[in-house]
Parts: sequence; C-alpha cells; structure tokens
Amino acid sequence: MPLDGIRVLDWVSRTFSGVPPMVVGALGVATMLAGVFTAVMGFRGVPKSMGLLVAGGSMIILTYFIVGAAINSVSGTQLQGGENVTSAAPRMVPPLLAATLFGFGAFGFRIALRMWSGEEASGKAGAVLVVLLACGVIFAGVQIVRSGSGTAVVQAPRAVDSSPSAPADPLTRRRGVATPPRR
Repeated sequence: MPLDGIRVLDWVSRTFSGVPPMVVGALGVATMLAGVFTAVMGFRGVPKSMGLLVAGGSMIILTYFIVGAAINSVSGTQLQGGENVTSAAPRMVPPLLAATLFGFGAFGFRIALRMWSGEEASGKAGAVLVVLLACGVIFAGVQIVRSGSGTAVVQAPRAVDSSPSAPADPLTRRRGVATPPRR
C-alpha cells in the first residue's frame, strides 16, 4: 500500500456506483444516528470524552454530504443547492472522516489508559491491543488527510517510440545516464 494517502472519494464512488439511492440515504440516516449516539455518549461520560464529541460531531456533519449526494442522484434534475454539496464534498469529506477517526483514536487511548491503570492482570494486554488499534485508526486518519482533495491524478500513458530516430525529449539516455544531446 503506497503511503501517499487514502483517496476516500474515489473509494466511495466505486463502492456506491450502481447502488440504489435509498440505500445511500439509509446509510446517511445510520451515520446521523451513530453520530448523535456517539456525541451524546461523549457528553454524558464522566469525565466528558472530547474524542467522542469530535467523532460524533464530524459524523453528523458528514451526514449532510452523504444524504446530499443521495438526493442529488435520485432526482433527474439538478436541485437548488445540489451543486454546492457536490462541489464542497472533495474539500469536506476527507477532513470530516479524518476527524471522526482521530476522535475514536483519542477515545481508544483514554480507554487503554483506564485499562492499564486497573487492578486486573489481563488489563495490561488488553490495553496494549487497544493502543495498537487506536494507533491504526489514527494512522488511517493521517493517510486520509494526506490524500489532499481525495481525487486521484490520472496521467495518460505515453506511446513508446521504438524507432531509432532522435527522442522527443531533450535528454538522451546512454548506459543508464541521462545527458543532454550533443550539438
């Protein structure tokens, strides 16, 4: 896996291509409910969990883009404001998804600390596993942020010229060394 980022929107568009809009809308509703539940659990916790509050809030905002894409794809005509959702999605979805992952990762570190500080002997091994999982979640968030806009840069393949004529580029390759052509 190259470490140049996880391109979220490319993955989502390939995953949901051909999926009925009702299914995408149901996913949006499920994301909204999960976000509300996560934020409420973070607020009601003693002490309050900022990681869950961040994760829940970003999931609630992420729902806007999921449901907006579903509504925009259901209607054959362009809805007013639908182009705003479509144009803002590449800038908003990767940071929101990364914020969700960072929030869950921070919550994982908090749980691991609580497990490590416990009296049980099995808490130490469990805490190490939770820390590894939290590090993996935060790593995924960093890779999503590194992906930039979330769109892949596709380069057209160049045709290979096998003729012995001079190459089109100004550099001539000889024995693996690129040198400028002689005049």
